[in-house]
Amino acid sequence: MPGKKGNPHIFKGPKQRIDSDSARVSGSPGFRAVPDHESSEKPFSVPNAQELLDKELLVAIYARDMPRFKALLHDGANVNTRLGNEPPLHLASRLGLVDFVKMLLAKGADATAVYGHGITPLHSLFMRFHPAGSERFLRFMFRMSPSKRQDSENRMRILRTLLAYHADPNARDLGGNAPLHYATCYGDLDLVQTLLESRVNPNQKNNLGETPLHFAHYFQIVSEGYLHRKVIDALLGAGADPKIHNAQGCIPECAFGTANRLWSGLKPRDLDTAIGRALDPRRKK
Repeated sequence: MPGKKGNPHIFKGPKQRIDSDSARVSGSPGFRAVPDHESSEKPFSVPNAQELLDKELLVAIYARDMPRFKALLHDGANVNTRLGNEPPLHLASRLGLVDFVKMLLAKGADATAVYGHGITPLHSLFMRFHPAGSERFLRFMFRMSPSKRQDSENRMRILRTLLAYHADPNARDLGGNAPLHYATCYGDLDLVQTLLESRVNPNQKNNLGETPLHFAHYFQIVSEGYLHRKVIDALLGAGADPKIHNAQGCIPECAFGTANRLWSGLKPRDLDTAIGRALDPRRKK
């Protein structure tokens, strides 16, 4: 467009950006969005062969291109690269790609690696809420949209695989949230139960004094979700304490104030946005 500044090679999608010059995929949790004018002002540099392999590895994961993915691994792509900020294992876990996750781990990917706001692969596995998450991006870019049932089954297999590779189910992000906090948000009972069967602490508090049981109530209150009720029962059965107070002095069952703030201006169908608010490490209350 005449008069518009910026890199003409940048394709823009919803909350995503792919720079065709460098094959850098951005828009994921932990990425810093770079304005177009910054991109155009950066001095030109030619990436070395290793950087090209690593960047293409991330693109192959996004595209679910297994043949290309295998070829890149064979050619020496680094399974723990940080060139795209979000490591390959985190990305594959977030997208629910079982075979990619297994192959990355077999090639030496670190199941305990941390990036961004203290995110581990286990946290990433439950990050379907993120605006740049798997289903929305894949539907827009590649016309791929896994069914909810298939997606849940894939994530269950990934969860078990990550735990088998010694991923820490009690790891905390910068907001103090453990993977169990993340898992309770969507009311996926099978995933929650599998975490509870590992060495997870059901009463772990985040920086605001909230336990996974608080989170389950936040989303059950407004969405009136049957599955969230099941998750609440599972947490209680695993020893979750219903009398723990958060920073606002509220026990899980009576945390209406926080729930109302998370859902302010939203409708039940806006679950993704409410979950994003709950897990934002900058949240104060």
